[in-house]
Amino acid sequence: MHLKNNSLLQGGKYQIVRFIGAGGFGCTYEAKHTLLDSRVALKEFFVNDFCNRDEETGQVSIATQSKVELVGKLKKKFIEEARALFQMHHPGIVRVIDIFEENGTAYYVMEYVDGQSLGDLVKQRGCLPEAEAVGYIRQVAEALTYVHGLNRLHLDIKPGNIMLNAEGKAILIDFGASKHYDDETGENTSTLLGVNTKGYAPVEQVNQSFTSFSPATDIYALGATLYKLLTGVTPPPSTILHAEEATLAPLPPSVSAATRKAVAAAMQLLRKNRPQTVTAWLAMLTTTPDVEETEIIDAAEPKPSSRPKPTPKPKPAPKQTTPPPTPKSKPAGQAFPRNSLLAAVAILLVAVLTFFLSRRGVSPAEDTSGAPATDEFWPGDAIDSVEVDTVEVYDELLYDTVAIEP
Repeated sequence: MHLKNNSLLQGGKYQIVRFIGAGGFGCTYEAKHTLLDSRVALKEFFVNDFCNRDEETGQVSIATQSKVELVGKLKKKFIEEARALFQMHHPGIVRVIDIFEENGTAYYVMEYVDGQSLGDLVKQRGCLPEAEAVGYIRQVAEALTYVHGLNRLHLDIKPGNIMLNAEGKAILIDFGASKHYDDETGENTSTLLGVNTKGYAPVEQVNQSFTSFSPATDIYALGATLYKLLTGVTPPPSTILHAEEATLAPLPPSVSAATRKAVAAAMQLLRKNRPQTVTAWLAMLTTTPDVEETEIIDAAEPKPSSRPKPTPKPKPAPKQTTPPPTPKSKPAGQAFPRNSLLAAVAILLVAVLTFFLSRRGVSPAEDTSGAPATDEFWPGDAIDSVEVDTVEVYDELLYDTVAIEP
């Protein structure tokens, strides 16, 4: 049951254009701000299980007398939540611009997001590319970080509650299930009934087993939403997963290892095993391949480079030099044969001996005694000594001469 199209509220200030949808605590409409001639979204408090509506007048009544007190408390909290949202200012969160009571119930007015939800986008296109999906989730995570900074949990994150505006930016909407927690004690100060969207609400939210502020509860829903965007499939309810009656289908093979780890960490069934802040979870998330894995692969098996290898510069031709001679053999191409060298040395020594003997008045032919005087010069000894030294010196000179030959 919802208001008819063209119904007027606040003396004609707002005109209902169309019914958008209903949740556990109310109905959402597209409306027109008649004075400003602008589109707005309007949320009406209407607990479907406890309330009735007069189709003609639109007046809301409580079904049974026993629920009057409960519905009254819930309506009061609905207004308090609207006031809190009015104080929130973030580009990734829908803005509340007005609050009022009418028709026996309460309403709050929000900026209208002209676009479609991520839920509708997945219905149209199926699973999204990793980079696109992670981009949307990062935007929502930034808005959620702001909400958590106010000690508030959203408690109903899902693709249907994330709108894409005309610029393609993700906007977090529908804070009807959100709860505020006392800054000092961390205890819940809201009494609104819990909303447990199957596939996105963690076990502790379904079982109402937590009363203290814990961002990890929203992180589960954020991870489940990313899973939906990447697979096109709604995750099984957390209680079914917890009972091991179902398992998560694997993510597409193209999804990076880092994103797989982030989804798995966010969707841990035990709250204590999840990242405890959105910032910590975002640190696990990436849209690029895992750098460490790439480095390991490269180290284990280098990939061929697509760049052409540089042509090596030609090495200069070595100078043609004769290898160093050894004592036993002379290198080829020496200037004189060794026999000719020895003959020349012998002739030189004979000339030296003749010179010395001539000065002493003795010719080599006349020396027949065979017994030299103690102070005489002995040619045999001198020849041996001079021959060796002269040959060695000449060999060295010859080596130098040969070494520099072209």
